[in-house]
Amino acid sequence: MYQAFFNFNAATFAIAPDPHFIFMSEHHQEGMAHLLYGMNQVSDFVALTGEAGTGKIRLCHCLL
Repeated sequence: MYQAFFNFNAATFAIAPDPHFIFMSEHHQEGMAHLLYGMNQVSDFVALTGEAGTGKIRLCHCLL
């Protein structure tokens, strides 16, 4: 209903998060850079930590 009213092309408020609609703040960009660096190096372990609700899982979904 809201999609037609606002002329959206996609379901922006779906139940499952869509990585195409993520806002990459400066902290998210830094976290993504650290994850990519850790994955590209010969590293056996990479950890992503933070407070609840800060976007850790969303960042991992974007990475995949």
